[in-house]
Amino acid sequence: MNLRNLIWHRRHIVLAVAIIAAVGVASSFSVYLMAKQERAEAILETHERAETISAELEKGFQQVLLVARGVAAALARDTRVDETLYADIVARVAPNSDDAVVEFLNIAFSRDLIVQQVYPRAANAEVLGLDYRDYPDQLSHVRQALDNADAVMIAPVDLVQGAKGAIARMRVEDVRTEEITGVVSVVATLDSLFTKANDIAERDGLNLQVIKTGPTSEPMIVFGDAPRTNAEPVVIDFDVLDETWQMRLVPQEGWAIAPADAAFVFIFFGALGGSVFLLFLYIDRTESIRRSAEENLHTAIDAINDGFALYDKDDRLVLCNDTYKSFYPRSADAIVPGATFAEILEKGLRNGEYRDAYGREGEYTAERMAAHTGSNSTFVEELDDGRWLKISERKLSDGSRVGFRVDITELMEARRAAEAGSRAKSAFLDRMSHELRTPLSVLMGYAAFLSKPERLAGRRALEDHAPDAELAAYDAEITSHAEHITRSSRQLLSLIDRVLQVSRAEQESFEAGGQLSLDLILDDLVRAFEVRAGDRCTLELHKAGSIATVDHGDTVRKALSEILRHCVDGFLSAHVEMSVAAQPDTIKIAVEIAGERNAQTPDETIVEPFPKQKSPSSHRDMMSLELAIAERLVLRLGGRFEYRRDSAVRDLVDVTLPKPKDREVENAA
Repeated sequence: MNLRNLIWHRRHIVLAVAIIAAVGVASSFSVYLMAKQERAEAILETHERAETISAELEKGFQQVLLVARGVAAALARDTRVDETLYADIVARVAPNSDDAVVEFLNIAFSRDLIVQQVYPRAANAEVLGLDYRDYPDQLSHVRQALDNADAVMIAPVDLVQGAKGAIARMRVEDVRTEEITGVVSVVATLDSLFTKANDIAERDGLNLQVIKTGPTSEPMIVFGDAPRTNAEPVVIDFDVLDETWQMRLVPQEGWAIAPADAAFVFIFFGALGGSVFLLFLYIDRTESIRRSAEENLHTAIDAINDGFALYDKDDRLVLCNDTYKSFYPRSADAIVPGATFAEILEKGLRNGEYRDAYGREGEYTAERMAAHTGSNSTFVEELDDGRWLKISERKLSDGSRVGFRVDITELMEARRAAEAGSRAKSAFLDRMSHELRTPLSVLMGYAAFLSKPERLAGRRALEDHAPDAELAAYDAEITSHAEHITRSSRQLLSLIDRVLQVSRAEQESFEAGGQLSLDLILDDLVRAFEVRAGDRCTLELHKAGSIATVDHGDTVRKALSEILRHCVDGFLSAHVEMSVAAQPDTIKIAVEIAGERNAQTPDETIVEPFPKQKSPSSHRDMMSLELAIAERLVLRLGGRFEYRRDSAVRDLVDVTLPKPKDREVENAA
């Protein structure tokens, strides 16, 4: 495992530990908050339930007090009641069994501390005649009732029936005499009241405990057991006449320590942490791949032999290779990411990096910035150290720009050498033309002299000695040789002239060339062809499309003239069809020549600069000198030239020329 992978794995382990710790803390804290919230809600619900239960308990005690007050109020109007009337009074005051919250054991009326009436009588017959003076614990409470205008209550009381109960007492005061005539005692059991309250609590899973408290006495448990848990109970105070009681409620299993969905919380945070870890792995892996791809890209760019640079949409350098910097050593320290092209160019100008900028820095800067900010540009530039660069810059769809720098110094030197060789060849041909023309002129002069044998001194000397027949034969032989010499000399002189025309075609400059009407050029060519060809050749011209002008019209005229000259010189008789058609970006000229070929036309492959391997089907070796000149002129125009010898009696020539248009000016050597 290499160092990079080791660091990569360690970083992931550290991240995993951190995520696990964060998940644990977040889950525990969330569970704590949820438990706290659930406990608060449970306590609130318990409080609400306690209020309901306490209201039920208060209602039971109030019911006992109300019965005591009601019976006392009824007896206050007439204390001398019999058994029947007393039963009727109690039946009307006491609630029926359906409305009773507590169970009433008996309701008694005592006069002079002795029980006179009791209800219900059958179940409580032994209470009749009871003297409170015989029961000190009861006597004090009866005397308390006699001393108070309102009802008094004692609870809880251990009843003889074996249950806890409450006794409410109310004195009876005659409404007419205001004399205290007795005491009404109401005995009720509290077991049913507490049982009903406990049933309500148990339905909600709560433990109920009722405690009687007092300012001086110790709290006394009236109902219920102590909770089985250490949970803090919900305490509600309720009033029982002049006393304060407490009701305590606590869940049977204690308050919840953790929420019910704690497992879901841990699962959620665990899944979230796992997702974060996986997302980090994906991002880290993607970033690693991006960095690796970027490193590979930089390595690949640096491995390119040509200079490469990328500028963003704000024209700031993003990246470049070392080759790009090596081309500009004087401004290399400014070629850094973030530098603008204008800043780099200005640094190069100050240090004399660009030879073309000498003495014209402002104009050069404007030209260079225009080329750089344009959509596409390609040009050649010479540096101060003598190197030549081909500069290509392209604007991308997002507004950024990419530039290439190709060192073409060797190509330019080879071109210069070729041009020098071409000029030397032209000079040599001019010299040879002069050297050859002089003897050829002398030779043709002598041939003209020999064409008239009678001018020869030797011929005049023979007239007196040779017969006329022999002299005639002698004259015919001399004249024949002279004609052969003259014809061969003229052909050789014509060949020299054509070779010089090829040389001039290769050296021809377009600086002074302009646009000419193609119709005018074609009309001139047709007239010249008719004069030169006479009756031997015919020319048929076809034009399609609108063609106004062509660039370098003189050169176009020369090229087409050479093609038509091939028709005249290469055929004894022929029919020529010339078709001219305008295409979107080009002009196509097709020439078809059909007729009897001139067998006397010499093979002029001398115009080929370098011999080439010919295929069996190629007729390039049969191209005439006129077509060779036309081909060079067309290529100089930036067009295409194709020649095919379709058969022994048919030639096809296709010429494609660019249409006139605004062209970008290129710096060329």
